[in-house]
Amino acid sequence: MSLLFINIGMQNGTEEDYETTFQQLIGGYVNYKPKNLNLEAAYYHQMGKASLDYTSKGSLTINAWMAAAKASYNFNDQLTGYVGYDYLSGDKEFTVPGHGQIGLAQHSKMSAFTTTFGSTHKFYGAMDFFYVSAYYGTFSPGLQNLFAGAVYKPFKGLSLDASYHYLATATQLKGLEKTLGHEIELRASYKLMKDASISMGLSFMKGTETMEVLKRSTENKKLEWGWLMLNVSPRIFSGR
Repeated sequence: MSLLFINIGMQNGTEEDYETTFQQLIGGYVNYKPKNLNLEAAYYHQMGKASLDYTSKGSLTINAWMAAAKASYNFNDQLTGYVGYDYLSGDKEFTVPGHGQIGLAQHSKMSAFTTTFGSTHKFYGAMDFFYVSAYYGTFSPGLQNLFAGAVYKPFKGLSLDASYHYLATATQLKGLEKTLGHEIELRASYKLMKDASISMGLSFMKGTETMEVLKRSTENKKLEWGWLMLNVSPRIFSGR
């Protein structure tokens, strides 16, 4: 079990006229491993004040949260299956502007959870459409991520991972369904030698009309992404 508290101060405004707003993050993580089963759960709450525009003064009260759960089961030394669910709260007043419209909306508070120091591409699908590449505008409708997959290790040094993600908004949008899309991920890694390994991945996303409207693009229906990485981490020095 681990507990976390962070106080983050962010300055906004000009060099001559500025203010610092503070927001807090508090929460915890629990991991339980009975025999071949691995259970994980986390909850974090954001509060304080959030800056809307770092070039001018002004802030909104934050009241946002996220929760996550994951279960993994080792069938044997080679095969592990897993399933999980992530929920990140969204802004209740979030609106989608029409084409050619600014889409201004009055917000009483900020209800969308933000991954201020997030691990990009590690959660919510490897394409990370939602926290690396933001939605149109400052606010967010939140995110739901339901996923399942399996890891197979046919022999020593090789690991294969396949997973499926169902992605949806947390906030109900007017005239749109919550479903954002479906993503399939394939990953492989192989240890070449003691200090070197190679890994690669392929991701396939099938988006919905909601995804297109939120991203304000007609190119988000069918997408593919691939990557290849060589990792060399030699031990140069060690001591006792």
